[in-house]
Amino acid sequence: MLKVVLSLISLSLIFSLTGCQDVQPPPDQQGAANPSPAEEAPMAQAVTRVGEAGAQSQPEATPAAQAEMTPAPEGQPAQKQPQAKPRKMNAGLRMARDKEAAKALRPKLGMEGAGFGPFALQVNVDDDGNYTGVTLYNTKVNDKMVDFVAGLDDHTEYVMVQNTDITDEQVARFAKLKFLKRLEISGAPISGACLVILKDFDKLEKLNLSSNPYMSLNHLPELPALTELNLLSSKGITDASIPKLATLKGLKSLSLYDSGITEAGAAKLQELLPDCEVSH
Repeated sequence: MLKVVLSLISLSLIFSLTGCQDVQPPPDQQGAANPSPAEEAPMAQAVTRVGEAGAQSQPEATPAAQAEMTPAPEGQPAQKQPQAKPRKMNAGLRMARDKEAAKALRPKLGMEGAGFGPFALQVNVDDDGNYTGVTLYNTKVNDKMVDFVAGLDDHTEYVMVQNTDITDEQVARFAKLKFLKRLEISGAPISGACLVILKDFDKLEKLNLSSNPYMSLNHLPELPALTELNLLSSKGITDASIPKLATLKGLKSLSLYDSGITEAGAAKLQELLPDCEVSH
């Protein structure tokens, strides 16, 4: 019995001594919690490399930006900075400019007083003051107006003479306008004899001869650049004009509404000009 008691006392002392010692983590966890100096060095190098990579990723300044950031050396002229492109004039300002140009031109053309409405003369001008387009509308035509149109230069792309009393002889004075891309002589008492002047109009793309009751196409030349022809309400254009119209191989649009062309004639023209939209 005494031996048993002594054994129990010995075991109690052993357990007491063991509980007073510090508990140490397993060997594999000790290394993770407290890295050695040898392990700390690669980590520091990795942080340094990340910092260097971030510095290298910064975008380089463009030459223009460098010029702005770097002042010119003392004694030398300052470097010229790039200038922004000028903005285009908006539609409202262009219309106001065109209106003022027409207003200034009217007295020179004898377009004052009765018989000349507010829209009798309309012009388009570019930034340098050149006339790019001229319209005479619902007005009587005098020699000053004809001379002005006849004297336009190659800045002009179109001339429109609408619902006026212009004659074949006056239109014939436009012979030098070979640079035009668009021409309209509509609502006029012309016979078509004036069309002979178009023989050298190699850039003409659009031609409007509508509402000319006495018009014929006997003098219409071949126009290689012509894509649109308007003969609306020109009663003098009949089926006899079909051979002449068939020579205009570049046409894409031909308007024959209310003209003297018959339904059969329009169908024939559509066959002769397969790439053209014939409206009748």
